[in-house]
Amino acid sequence: MKSEFNFRIYLLPFLMFFFCVFFLIGLLDGLFKNDFEKHTEQILYGFFGTLIFGLIILYQFKTRLLSIQFSNNKLETIDFFKKHNIKSFKEIDGFEKRIVKGKFENFEYLHLLSNNKNVAVISQTYHKNYYELKGFVEENFKYLGMSNYGHLSEIQAILTLNYL
Repeated sequence: MKSEFNFRIYLLPFLMFFFCVFFLIGLLDGLFKNDFEKHTEQILYGFFGTLIFGLIILYQFKTRLLSIQFSNNKLETIDFFKKHNIKSFKEIDGFEKRIVKGKFENFEYLHLLSNNKNVAVISQTYHKNYYELKGFVEENFKYLGMSNYGHLSEIQAILTLNYL
C-alpha cells in the first residue's frame, strides 16, 4: 500500500518559496546599494527573513512531501530529498493521533513512532488515500493515544532542525 498526494501538499511550500525569493531580493537590493549605513536595516531584514523562510521551506518539504509505502512487514518512507528510510514493523512502537484545528474543519495526523521519534506522518490534509492508510495503521500498530499539537513544538522542530 502506497500513499498518494493531494494537490494541497504543494501549495504551502511553494508559496513559502516565493516569500523567500522576495526576502532574498530585498537582501540583494540592500547589498548592492552604495550607502550601506542607510540600508543596514533592509539588509538585516532580508538576511533574517531569507534564513527563517528558508528553514520553514526545508521543514515543509521534509515533513509534508513524504511518500509512505507499506510492504512485506516494512515501512518505507521517501522524503522530498529522495532520502529512503526503511523500518520493519517490529521497530515501530505504535502511532499517535493529532488533531489540528482549521478554520472550517479539523484535520487528523497519524504519527508513527519508533523510540519516541517520528518515523512517518500520515496526514488527512496531504494524502488522498488517508483513510485507507489509517485503516492499515490501526490494524497493524498499537494506538499510543492522542498527542497535542502546538505551534511551539513546530517552531522548536524548525529551529533545532529536528525533522523526521
